[in-house]
Parts: sequence; C-alpha cells; structure tokens
Amino acid sequence: MEMDVGTIGWLHRYARRHFWRLPSWYDYDDLIQDGYLNWLRITQRYTDVTERKHMMRLFQICFVNHVNNLSNWKTKTPEVAVPDISLLIDQSSGNELRIYFLDILI
Repeated sequence: MEMDVGTIGWLHRYARRHFWRLPSWYDYDDLIQDGYLNWLRITQRYTDVTERKHMMRLFQICFVNHVNNLSNWKTKTPEVAVPDISLLIDQSSGNELRIYFLDILI
C-alpha cells in the first residue's frame, strides 16, 4: 500500500507543527524521511490490513510515538556548546591553547 496525498499532507502538517520539540541538530527533512520509513515499516509489518483508514491510524500512532521519543530524548540529554577551535588557534600560541583546554577540563 502506497502513501496517498492525505497521508503525505498529514505527515508534513504534523512534522511542521511539532518540529520545535526536537533537538536543535535534528533537521526537518530528516523528520519527514523518518515518517516515510515509519510508513514502510507499518505496511511491511501489517500486511493483513486492507482498509486505508486502519493503516493511516497505525501510521499516525507510530509517527506520533516517534516524535514523542525524540522529544523525550531532547529533554533528557543536555546540549553542550563547543567553542570554535579555529578561532583559538589563529589568536593564540600553542601554549595558551593548551592552558585554555586545561581550564575547561578542570
């Protein structure tokens, strides 16, 4: 069973409305691609489902759970900012750079 226009529209709408919940490094296109992969998994797993409504509901539950899992992962994992090392190398000698990183580690 292939995705119809309604399923693709729902996928894009849901992804656009809930994209703010995801980690900052996660791309919108990756989320859409995950939706297509979820559809593929659902259609391969539930081969006995013939009604489009039933398949759509299975897909919606699967994708909503996927977004929720990503969102929960975001809240449990702190994002760490890494300084731009190229700026430090251009502005300092090697000794100052080593001292800077030692200060960070301590």
